[in-house]
Amino acid sequence: MRYLVTGAGGFLGSYLTKLLVAQGEDVVALVKPTTDLWRLEGVDVPFVWEPIAADVVFHLAWGTISFQTS
Repeated sequence: MRYLVTGAGGFLGSYLTKLLVAQGEDVVALVKPTTDLWRLEGVDVPFVWEPIAADVVFHLAWGTISFQTS
């Protein structure tokens, strides 16, 4: 089974990614090009910037929206 983890560079995503890899699962991490991957140092997973086919998707990505007020 292939797992896709969005937000893999974040707090929750990095823990889930490490757990799945430690269990020997086939994991692909979807991250933004600007993501600092320090939480995943030493974890051997491919990182992609475009969606791929997966059997299970864990969507843990988070974004911020800035609102400008007058």
